[in-house]
Amino acid sequence: MANTEQPLIYTTLGNVPISSLEHYVEWQNTSEYVKFREWYVKDGVTVKESAHVLAKLPVPGMGAAQASVG
Repeated sequence: MANTEQPLIYTTLGNVPISSLEHYVEWQNTSEYVKFREWYVKDGVTVKESAHVLAKLPVPGMGAAQASVG
């Protein structure tokens, strides 16, 4: 028996088959950060978007803030 289940992804339209969407990715690599962005489009409309950022340099003031929390 063949498996007919399709992977779904949660979007602004609810759960939809991932195969029904266009998928795009973008990388930005600067001296300060690396950013990965991906988004899904259905009929010309972005229905899901996410981004992940890796800072290459410490964020000013972050060390003092972390020290006061601990």
